[in-house]
Amino acid sequence: MAVDWSTDIPRDLVLCFANRLMVSLEDFIAFGAVCKSWSSAAMEVKENYLASISTSTSTSTGLRLLAYQVPLLMLPIRLTLPRGVAGGDVTVEFYSLTAKGNKIYRSKLLDAKGKMCYSSLGWLVTVSKDLEFKLLQPFKHAMNIQLPDGRASSLQYPLEDRGKFVLSSSPSWTSDYVVMFHTSTTLAYCRPGLGENWTELSFQRDNINIISDLTYYRGQFYVVDCCGRVLVVCDIDDPNRAKLKVVAPEINQKELLGTRRHIKQLYLAECAGALLLVFCLFSNKYESTTACRVFEVPFNNGKSWNDSEVKDLGNRAIFLSQSSSSFCIEVTDYSGCKANCIYFMNNMFVSSVLNIDMGIYNMSNASIDREFGKSFNYDFKDKSGSHLWIQPSFE
Repeated sequence: MAVDWSTDIPRDLVLCFANRLMVSLEDFIAFGAVCKSWSSAAMEVKENYLASISTSTSTSTGLRLLAYQVPLLMLPIRLTLPRGVAGGDVTVEFYSLTAKGNKIYRSKLLDAKGKMCYSSLGWLVTVSKDLEFKLLQPFKHAMNIQLPDGRASSLQYPLEDRGKFVLSSSPSWTSDYVVMFHTSTTLAYCRPGLGENWTELSFQRDNINIISDLTYYRGQFYVVDCCGRVLVVCDIDDPNRAKLKVVAPEINQKELLGTRRHIKQLYLAECAGALLLVFCLFSNKYESTTACRVFEVPFNNGKSWNDSEVKDLGNRAIFLSQSSSSFCIEVTDYSGCKANCIYFMNNMFVSSVLNIDMGIYNMSNASIDREFGKSFNYDFKDKSGSHLWIQPSFE
């Protein structure tokens, strides 16, 4: 006798299935697509999940809903040019770490056409050549937010420069959030919910060198420069008083990192309640990343960088990209990720294989798995942009 999925399976059993099987947003979508009864059960489990982690104090408010979500990797944008059609559509591809068989999801995202893309807290930030800024939800095409026009604010944003956008909180959760971005020499922010224009921070060059990364941690924005000096952005509520303050001095590269390796990229990421500084290093012989070193930011608390190295991430994994907010997740048996590892994407504006530097650094044995990048298409001749980690959420 055929089973009627809608009526023959007791709801308690369906809820049990849902609790055991749904470990990612992809699972939630697939489970709910079976039938109306399973969709209802999926929604109930989702609400219980959100209620349980919303009371957690283990991480900052802006990251609670994403703490256990395995990210998708958004590949460089492909321009599809049908025969006889000018312009072409924008096809966005998302690589799944959890799906078996190296699954790639494809979606049309016209708002990203001809624009540079960045990501933070599951949102995309697009920047046009005319300095038009927009927030997009890649999985909900109707959700987009217009940010202040860069030209109206006389904003300095060199499109050819590396940079990153960071949200203080998801616009899905609150209208009181800040968008901040950096390039190597620029730091600016706005509050879209208050209708504010971009505020560009001025800072003295003797206090900070070239900006390498930006993050949001425990209610404040932090930057790190190319020397490893960490600074907090203070008083952003008053644009006339906003400034940078050093919270951790620059590192002694020879003492901490040795002379055989050099810094390729620095990242700031929250992990288990601590703010970590991650060094991606390369040797004289190879331009690709050959090692990673991790330190907890000492925050002028009497400790030094020498006392703050982190040798083990436990059951966590860190995800790094030059165009995405860096973050950490807890790894489960079903997540498809490797614990105590760093997933890095140290390439931007990919135009050929020679520019690619990606891999999984294992903290346990200092090895790098470069087969990871071969799991998806390596032909980037008709693509532009960079790899972005996208944090899906149950919103």
